[in-house]
Amino acid sequence: MAEVIVFPKVLKEKISEKTKLALKMEMQKARVEQSLNTVMMSDHWDAYTISVEDFEMMALYGDVMRFDPKAASRLISKLADFVKRMSVTYEDLI
Repeated sequence: MAEVIVFPKVLKEKISEKTKLALKMEMQKARVEQSLNTVMMSDHWDAYTISVEDFEMMALYGDVMRFDPKAASRLISKLADFVKRMSVTYEDLI
């Protein structure tokens, strides 16, 4: 995603709704990215449950998020475990 630039002399009232939404989404992405990096680098990463917001942000912006290699590996492990559990649950319903 391209960085959203708001020029310094533009009044907040003049910023379009689309720009406000883009800024909000960019801040949300950055918060989730930083949070996931922090959690996945901790000693208790395996106890973390990935939230709906985490899933949404990774689905929308996962290709541009930056993760430490160790955090990325752990995140892949958590995501694979989630998919595995969902497939077992799905099979039980059939």
